Amino acid sequence: MSLQWPVARLMRKAGPKTALPLGFALQSLGFASLATLAVFPPPGGRPMLPALLLITGLALGNMCVMPTAMGLVMEFAAGRPAGAYFGLLASAGGLAVVLATPPWHPSMNSPTRQQSLRSLPGSSCPF
Repeated sequence: MSLQWPVARLMRKAGPKTALPLGFALQSLGFASLATLAVFPPPGGRPMLPALLLITGLALGNMCVMPTAMGLVMEFAAGRPAGAYFGLLASAGGLAVVLATPPWHPSMNSPTRQQSLRSLPGSSCPF
C-alpha cells in the first residue's frame, strides 16, 4: 500500500482548513529549499539534496492538497458540469505562482546559480 492513501484519509479527516494550508506550505517549502540551495549550495557530496527536498515537498504537499481540493471542486459544482470549476482551480494555482515568484527573482539570477548551471555536464546555458 502506498503512502498516498493514509495521508489522503488523514487530510480528509482534518478538513480543508487544515489540509490546504499544510499542503501548500509543504509545496512552498519544496520550492523554497530549491531556491535557497541554488544560492547556498549544499556541502560537498550531496548534489542531489536540492532535488530530493523539492520532490519530497511537492509529493507530500500534493498528497495533502489534491484529495481535499478535488472534493471541494465537486462540492462547489453542486451537480453542474465541473470543468469550469477545475479550470478555476488551475488558474488560481497559476496566479499563486505568478504572485509568489517576484520575491525569489534575485536568487534566480545570482552569480552562484549561473556558475552552477554552467558546470552541469553538457550545459551550454546562455544565461
